[in-house]
Amino acid sequence: MKQLTDTYDRRIDYLRPERFKAITGRDMLHRVLAGIRQAESVGLSPIKINMVVMRGINDDEIEELARLTIAKPYHVRFIELMPTTGWSESDHHRFFLPAETVLRRLGKMSATRLINAEDMFGPARLYRLPVAVGKIGIIAPVTRHFCEDCNRMRLTADGLIKSCLFGRNEFDLKTILKSGGSLEKIASVFIQAAREKPRRHRMAAGCQTKAPGRVMRAIGG
Repeated sequence: MKQLTDTYDRRIDYLRPERFKAITGRDMLHRVLAGIRQAESVGLSPIKINMVVMRGINDDEIEELARLTIAKPYHVRFIELMPTTGWSESDHHRFFLPAETVLRRLGKMSATRLINAEDMFGPARLYRLPVAVGKIGIIAPVTRHFCEDCNRMRLTADGLIKSCLFGRNEFDLKTILKSGGSLEKIASVFIQAAREKPRRHRMAAGCQTKAPGRVMRAIGG
């Protein structure tokens, strides 16, 4: 369970137990859902459930996952598949589903179209189904570049800061922490990483600009 301030963020791509087991090799969807319920019971908010939408793999669950927001105050966020390291060009093209397609399908769930939510959470554009207590987020790094509004940096498992998922620069934080560096020294690394965020990545639909040298599971969130 990962906790960042008051936000609980859980990625879940498969709502169906048999599909979850087929993809992950483990029959543990019930534990993931139990963790989400536990996070809700202790007051962590907002609870974010991320789904990377993949055509022919899990796109038949878009509406099902969105319905979680009707009764629960969750942020269910649909993310475009990015052409990161580990995906071939043909596979990315075959599985990629643009955000506009997701929005059209969600808009058909009710006679009243999706309502734009006023608040924003980083790269997510928020919507709400009529009468829903939760929200739906659309994150479209491929078809809708949000670089100008991006406030994200990532800390990798080996202690490096990536200021852009598709950038080549990485900044060593682990060495400073292990050597007992001062708060000023630690802050300087973050400041340098922020200053060197690229103005824009070159990723686009059909473009195979990949995250240099790392698959997503090695980068972290």
